[in-house]
Amino acid sequence: MRRKTAITAAARAPTLAVPSAIPAAASAPRFSPTPKNVYIDIAAVKGTGCRAGSVSVDVSPYHDSFRVTYYQYLAEAGNGLDPALSRVDCTVTLKMRYTRGFTYTVSSTDHRGYAFLQPGTEASQAAGYAYEGERYKEITHLVPGPYKNDLQFTDVVPDSQLAWLPCGNYRHLDLIRRPTTSPGSNARHSALNEGATEPARIDRPQ
Repeated sequence: MRRKTAITAAARAPTLAVPSAIPAAASAPRFSPTPKNVYIDIAAVKGTGCRAGSVSVDVSPYHDSFRVTYYQYLAEAGNGLDPALSRVDCTVTLKMRYTRGFTYTVSSTDHRGYAFLQPGTEASQAAGYAYEGERYKEITHLVPGPYKNDLQFTDVVPDSQLAWLPCGNYRHLDLIRRPTTSPGSNARHSALNEGATEPARIDRPQ
């Protein structure tokens, strides 16, 4: 019997679920304890907002969550800055390895960061994920100015829409983030700083 264990990952951003596949005859997913081994490495980093060495990934000691941390990932506008700095992007490709007999899906995502926005300005944080070679669906959150505080958004995928990667298929996972900042009619400096992809939780049988 193959098991489905859900690992949720967050981004000072996404939530991952590592399930193991259930028997074809089963009518609904049943989640079991976490896999014994989970290894996640960064296979590639690309985009205008990040560079090699500016992203790190950590797996929790219990193998039930992971965190992707972004360093110096910033969208900013105003004060005569290059307009290109107001719209940046970053794609992190993760190499996923875990105990044989398990697979995974993205079940939820926590996005965290910080914004400093002047009156009349607006920022947005768009994020998505995709298995290697597939198209991704993007979810966008808007932040109107004035604003000066931490940010946290949570995206949850309904159980009926979870897309499990077939067992034995070890394709990479792409995490995509696109922060933007609009200066509006105010020329003063505004910025949205991306944080990290943080630990998620493991779903167990009730």
